[in-house]
Amino acid sequence: MTSGGVSGGSSGTASTAAPCANGVQDPGETGIDCGGTCPACPVVYKLNPPNQCQNQYFYPNCKSGDATTQCGGVCQPRNACENAPSKDGKVGFACSRYMLFSPALLQAAKDDGAQNGWDAGAPPFLYAVAGHDTNTGGIDQGMTGSLACCECYQLIFDQPFNEGGQNNQAPAPGPLIVQTFNIGATTDSFDLYMGAGGFGAFNACLNGTIQSSAGFALYDAYPTDGQPGNGGVKFRSYDECRSGDQKITNADGINSAACQTKIAGLCNQVKSAKVPDLASTTINSCIESNQVGTLYHQNWAVYAKRVACPDNLTRVTGCKLAAEAGLAEVDAKITTVDQAMAAGFLSGYHTTTMQDCCMPACAWTEKIGGNEGMKKVDPQFTNFYTCDANDQPMTE
Repeated sequence: MTSGGVSGGSSGTASTAAPCANGVQDPGETGIDCGGTCPACPVVYKLNPPNQCQNQYFYPNCKSGDATTQCGGVCQPRNACENAPSKDGKVGFACSRYMLFSPALLQAAKDDGAQNGWDAGAPPFLYAVAGHDTNTGGIDQGMTGSLACCECYQLIFDQPFNEGGQNNQAPAPGPLIVQTFNIGATTDSFDLYMGAGGFGAFNACLNGTIQSSAGFALYDAYPTDGQPGNGGVKFRSYDECRSGDQKITNADGINSAACQTKIAGLCNQVKSAKVPDLASTTINSCIESNQVGTLYHQNWAVYAKRVACPDNLTRVTGCKLAAEAGLAEVDAKITTVDQAMAAGFLSGYHTTTMQDCCMPACAWTEKIGGNEGMKKVDPQFTNFYTCDANDQPMTE
């Protein structure tokens, strides 16, 4: 931060305030008293509700191509991972704003911290979205509706899950608050969405050496390492990230220059000529999820509890459920396994990783408050945002 100096105020009179606190945008700042030579500007993430003509499978009062009918004659939104001939809507992708370590999620966690009395400077957890299927006999017991779309969970990380046995001594990352954005995984897993997290059965990120599911691709270039089916750019995959003759994965190996050069080189293969922020958000998510302290890019056993979604998390995702009587709030004091066990968090759950760029299942209202999900939702924020090919959320 710069200090001292005189800067002209909006009235034209001189101000003796420091440039980063004088109420005007000075040279070298990207906003008023922020950015550039000053502290980073707050991220603006609160948008209008999701577009109600982009969130249903079919609009019954719509006639394709007839602008006088419902939704202007665009009757069937198109998922980037499908290519049915009847589809006439804009192609929909997953949004970078709900990617692990996105500026929007980082800011939302800080804002919820201030709002709820958590540590606003450094919240005790990060926010993420994840694929998860309803576990009626366990963590989702008593849940309203049949599907887990838009439900939130507090996760405390314990130890690697089916990842290298005794040779994996990677230190567990910090807690997450996650919201379900996809279904079709398993009832005991949380499939975390992160940069270069790994393709599964579908892919709308890349259409080159690896073909996309339907010919639509969000990126101009994207790392093919670990694709498909091997977790994408993942620290566990590289000898450079292991230590000693036994090739043990530990903090020293991951922190090594060789490991971090390998990770950064692969993550930086992400390119988007149209949307520079899409590339930078994805690259940062890819790198940060492979760092000691934030090693989310492997499978972990976790303790979990379903909780009420924090307000600002839902403003990033666009999906807000109606209040549920008796549902626990996020407890910022629970950050360790021992604390989670004492507080009644459930074991037997684990994380996996993914990024496939497809429009998420929970962007369809049918999966939430509709005839499949049967959940109670906020009347405006009814589903996850869908983004267009320029990574712009489609809003009202």
